[in-house]
Amino acid sequence: MNIHNNIKSVFFAFIFFTITLNIHSQVTISVELRPRAEIWDGYRLLNDGSRDPEFFISQRSRLNFNYTNNLYSIGFSIQDVRIWGDENIYSSTGVYGNSASVDLHEAWIELNLCKHSKLKVGRQSLAYDNQRMIAYRNWSQHGMAYNAIIYKYKQNDLILDLGLSFNNQSSNVLFNEYPSVKQKTMNYLYFKKQFNSKFNASLLAMGSGYVKNDSSNIIYMRGTYGANLGYKTKNIELKGSGYYQNGKNSKGLDVSAYLFSFYGQYKLRKFLLGAGIDYLSGQDATKTDEDYQKKDHLFDILYGKRHIVNGEMDMFFNIPMGTAGGGLVDVFATIAYYPVKALKLNIDYHFFSLQNNVLEYAGPFPTYLEKALGDEIDFDFKWTIRPDISLAGGYSFIIPTTSLEIIQGINLGQNKFSSFGWMMLTVKPTIFTSKK
Repeated sequence: MNIHNNIKSVFFAFIFFTITLNIHSQVTISVELRPRAEIWDGYRLLNDGSRDPEFFISQRSRLNFNYTNNLYSIGFSIQDVRIWGDENIYSSTGVYGNSASVDLHEAWIELNLCKHSKLKVGRQSLAYDNQRMIAYRNWSQHGMAYNAIIYKYKQNDLILDLGLSFNNQSSNVLFNEYPSVKQKTMNYLYFKKQFNSKFNASLLAMGSGYVKNDSSNIIYMRGTYGANLGYKTKNIELKGSGYYQNGKNSKGLDVSAYLFSFYGQYKLRKFLLGAGIDYLSGQDATKTDEDYQKKDHLFDILYGKRHIVNGEMDMFFNIPMGTAGGGLVDVFATIAYYPVKALKLNIDYHFFSLQNNVLEYAGPFPTYLEKALGDEIDFDFKWTIRPDISLAGGYSFIIPTTSLEIIQGINLGQNKFSSFGWMMLTVKPTIFTSKK
């Protein structure tokens, strides 16, 4: 009888606790639908006349679930990403679907450890500062997410994050195989201080690793260390970053590389004027001594932003391939115009060049490529129709130099006009929010 009463007591105590907890909890369910039409006529690869323009429509469809109470928060997001017409189950008159098309975008829990500390565990999106090293890369319809454990400390104007991750292909007892092209581990320590309403500074130290080969347990670790400075007033914003890398690259070579970037913008009534430079070190082909050649001097942007940062044509989405290992210098300028609050018109100009010398001809008298790579212009607009609906689009073209043609294997006289156009509708309604 006493045991029965004890069980009832525990049960009612649990019900009371659950009801009390629910009073201080909130559930939010939201949806994102993002169809995008694109036309590629020299996007990523220069147009050499051998390919017809490619037109397609892709779509991201997401369902997001968030739950928050006094003790923890949960985030869960499932998505379907497809090209219109890519279904593999179909008939001559219609489509039925895909055998596998739904994916997990995010699934995490964030525990409130104490007043200033949290622990976030699971698959999650990450972004820091100007996103040069760790970014929420949202241009891809799939988006970018990371498997990580993150300890977060925040008090007043001080932020400290410690992130750890370790990935495996399976839980196989006999072998621990892992593809050498996939990130094995990514760990970081981030510190940011907001000194006043205008000035902030941050430090980032990262260790990222790839296995030696698919069946090896040896991990080659690359270290990345840097600082970011930010200054912002009502009309002026300045951002500067500098990073250095050492350790080993994915092939086991020693690394010594660096990056620095600067961006400034000025707001003038309905206009926004900006300019900056990205400077990524590369390999110097004129230095033939063994000690130099045994080191990798090409900076790896790791998990940083690619699209938009170095031109929307994405010619340098893959820096090693796009520059033949010579590194990249991107000098850019931007003008944005807001005719009304809900509409933004933007034009960006990029001048690309190699940071270092790239071999053109390796004969008895070697020659090297001219460093200039080309000029790119990007036109964009974004119309916020209402808070949950927006329409965006753009058109870009690049005028390449002979050096970029040689890097991409385009024969003299074969290069044609290269351009890229897109139009995207984004609808992000919150379909349910519970009362706290």
